[in-house]
Amino acid sequence: MSHEDERRRHQRYPLRLPITLHRDGAPLAAHVINASEGGCLLLMSTPLEMGDVLEASIPLLGVPRTTLYVLRCQATPEGEYTVATRFDEDAGVQAASLSRLSRQ
Repeated sequence: MSHEDERRRHQRYPLRLPITLHRDGAPLAAHVINASEGGCLLLMSTPLEMGDVLEASIPLLGVPRTTLYVLRCQATPEGEYTVATRFDEDAGVQAASLSRLSRQ
């Protein structure tokens, strides 16, 4: 399934949540810009490669620990990077939690 299909399948919710990721055991700081049941868009200062595998914990979304797979990384004019990711199938992110957080 392509990223375009995934985007159409799940509604995206705007968020601004800090998150700590780990790539090969090294911590990386990022912010979740938006999220859906299938994945999230991150804003970070470190560029990543398509196919990179990240470990994350997102307690506010009810996700104690999950794996994120990098789908794409794009530089912003401000010198940061937006990173599109897909959640592991077992992440269990619920639309109700996303909707509640996006209204806060």
